[in-house]
Amino acid sequence: MNKKNLQKVVALAMGTLMLGVFTHCVSESPTNSGSTFRNPSSSNSNTGGNTSLPTGVAAVTISTGVKNHEQILHTMASLTGIPSNNTAVLAVYNQVAATLPTTNDAKALLAPNNVAIVQLGAEFCNQLLIGANGGGARTALYNTAIPGGPAMLNFATLTRDQLSANALAFVQRTVDTFWGGMLSEEDLNTAETELTDLLLALASEEANNNNAAALKIAKGVCTAVIASANVILL
Repeated sequence: MNKKNLQKVVALAMGTLMLGVFTHCVSESPTNSGSTFRNPSSSNSNTGGNTSLPTGVAAVTISTGVKNHEQILHTMASLTGIPSNNTAVLAVYNQVAATLPTTNDAKALLAPNNVAIVQLGAEFCNQLLIGANGGGARTALYNTAIPGGPAMLNFATLTRDQLSANALAFVQRTVDTFWGGMLSEEDLNTAETELTDLLLALASEEANNNNAAALKIAKGVCTAVIASANVILL
């Protein structure tokens, strides 16, 4: 995956993560601590004339948290079926552990934390889709029939063009496994569209119509899904 496409994956994963944090904010004002903070127009503007009341970030608490480094590691392991003690996964985890979130405070989440989450997620996806020990999990997730569900995908032989033709099936199988019905139908449709567009964009940058290209593309989309707010937030 070239630098341009890597930036697309990171941007989508980080964008959904930070949006997830924002949409879980709650306005906490002394005059009304129960007002939901969804956007600037919905915040409580009744300050009672007291200009010393906190504003902006200082007036906001998070109604949910972000997983810490160990929770992220074990969550990704559970979702992908790749053990948390996988040698390659542990190598990346040990490399980025100091940059992964150390607390459950979502307000402490910074850009370097997000990058570390994406790096760890990318290795889990690499082991799931490409790693020698990911075969069982890979088959269970992508090449097992689901009555009335998305088409099966055999990553042992799948080419770039075949993956592109079944882009929605790949996205749906990945999202259903990693996100597990967390979204409304409208939000799910939007996410599936964005992830399908990402897959096709990654495919358009791959010159070779072979299995190696398909695996690289799938890894990019898998990373965007597993490093998103739907997985990282508590």
